[in-house]
Amino acid sequence: MLKKFSNPIFLNLIAIHLVFIFIFALERILIIFSNPSLYSDIPNYILFLSFINGFRFDTAVTFYSLSIWYLVNFTLFFINRIKLAYKFNLSYLTFIAFTYFFLALSEVNYYSYFKVRLNSYFVLWEGSPLFVLNMIWSMYPVIKILVFLTLCTYGFYKYFEFIQFRFLIVREYKTKLSNKLILFLFLTPLFFLGIRGSYSKLRPLVWGHSAFSSYHEANDLALNGIFTLVNDIIYFKNDAKDLDKMTGISDKEKAYQVTQNLIKDSSSKFIRFPFRQYDFPDSITKKYNVVVILMESMGEANIEECENKISRKLFISDLKEKSIYFKNHYGNGFHTYMGLFSSMFGLPSTYGENQMQRRETQQKFIGLPSVLRENGYKTIFGVPHDATFDNMGPFMHENGVDEVVDRFNFRLDQVISPMGVPDHLLFEKMNDRMKDLQEPFLSVMLSSSNHGPWVIPKVDGKKFNNTLEYSDWALEHYFSLAQKEKYFENTIFVISGDHGIGINPIYELDLSSTHIPLLFYNPKLIKPKKIDNITSHIDLPNSILSFLKIDFTTSNFGRNIFDFENNGNGIALMQEGKNLGLVYNDWYLLDNLKGDPYLYKYRSNNPRADLSKKFPDTLKLLQEYARSYYFAGNDLIFNKKLAKSNLVKILKQ
Repeated sequence: MLKKFSNPIFLNLIAIHLVFIFIFALERILIIFSNPSLYSDIPNYILFLSFINGFRFDTAVTFYSLSIWYLVNFTLFFINRIKLAYKFNLSYLTFIAFTYFFLALSEVNYYSYFKVRLNSYFVLWEGSPLFVLNMIWSMYPVIKILVFLTLCTYGFYKYFEFIQFRFLIVREYKTKLSNKLILFLFLTPLFFLGIRGSYSKLRPLVWGHSAFSSYHEANDLALNGIFTLVNDIIYFKNDAKDLDKMTGISDKEKAYQVTQNLIKDSSSKFIRFPFRQYDFPDSITKKYNVVVILMESMGEANIEECENKISRKLFISDLKEKSIYFKNHYGNGFHTYMGLFSSMFGLPSTYGENQMQRRETQQKFIGLPSVLRENGYKTIFGVPHDATFDNMGPFMHENGVDEVVDRFNFRLDQVISPMGVPDHLLFEKMNDRMKDLQEPFLSVMLSSSNHGPWVIPKVDGKKFNNTLEYSDWALEHYFSLAQKEKYFENTIFVISGDHGIGINPIYELDLSSTHIPLLFYNPKLIKPKKIDNITSHIDLPNSILSFLKIDFTTSNFGRNIFDFENNGNGIALMQEGKNLGLVYNDWYLLDNLKGDPYLYKYRSNNPRADLSKKFPDTLKLLQEYARSYYFAGNDLIFNKKLAKSNLVKILKQ
């Protein structure tokens, strides 16, 4: 009787399911071993529960992909075409196993770099596919990986061949149609439950189901990267359109008012949010040249780590002692385009796709380049690689930059990697260009050598341990050249990083990945000083213009960071995917717009302790700050309310 009701599809499903559970379990193990600092303090039983809790996510992802397989197999089972099912299954299952295994291996590297599970940023490179593919080819042993994937895929194929033969061919029973129908009606609800991942009638499996413990990293480990990737791709564009729902903002004007209170300083006066006027009536405008240098992956933690390895101070550390040095400066996120956009235009990045590429966000931003150009400055932007990557060059050109220098201004033999020419060659080229410019000018330089594939350039008489040490030397090399030129004495040099790279991270959106140096330097014009206040990329345009005492109108969210008492307080917002990070005085809020928030005292002796339940009022207040600030920025950008033409309309009302 039992044999009569035996279902080869059910037995086959169990055997197939085990393969995918193994793939995802192996991925979690690799993530743990690749990020020991994240998981070393988490009890083993909690990590074990991450695997158990992750089972439902893995099952949902597996069963989604097996939906077609399930329907095809039952259809063929009903009409006794088991051998045809055998042939279909071998091809379909092998393809799915290859795809999932490839994504799992990719996510191990993705997580090690960004400390988040796969999201829409993983696939948001359609604008520069050849650039990214070339970078991947240079960074990773692609041939070896492909050989490994091929061997594993062949192993999957042989396993599926074995179980198909064992459960389909050998057990090809001529069961009555009524019994087959009973089996289908019994198994289908179970299969659907596996896909849904939840018994709830109202709420299927969502990100929040991973939050089973007080350890954020363990909760994150329980997630499935394919689940988060697909979820993000499906929903992020709708979320961007309905950001009020995602942030819980029901009163736009209140969000505007909260943001206005956060960004106000005594140097400016609001005309009507977001427009405000900076006036310096009692001061003489200083037409100094401005050179802004954004160093690739030059985080404070990265500098410290490099110095420990080479047992000496880097040039940038010496430069800090000779500059106005902002010790608590933060980037806007983990990506170069975020750092460039925020530091030039004083706004948070938009949710999802790079705002420099999005058509719906294009408008005339009031940024540092455009304001200085209106005041008679020549503006130039230099980048070592193709300036069309991430639409950097075209975007900057549309928003106040007169001239763009990139890899195509160099000989082909000088291009050593997908990241273009070495930093020192870019700095030499830009120095030659600047010494020929009629003052005043703005020069923005973006380095890239300290980025994968991490090719250390060959420099006569020099030997470098890593690319960060090389990039630091390239910075020193630039200043050795610049100080010989006439423009040097009349130039304000602003040096920062685009972002950092996580070193011993303790948060998902880790501060070591965004904590970067900020220096204002000129040995004759600037008296060295250390400032403890919290600042960010967003503050750069207004601070530079205020330093120059240039009257200007802006619609950005920056502050004049020279305008505050040096007391260690301040605000910095950062973003990665659905995570917002808000540094506010001594607090660090990590707010997942689709999940639970966390609250930390990041400067305390126990920065890992989540205090969200202990200080609910503080949590609520900081969430309001972060979400209002982020919503207001996105709303204004998406609805094109930031261009100066909008101010003209306001003044006419």
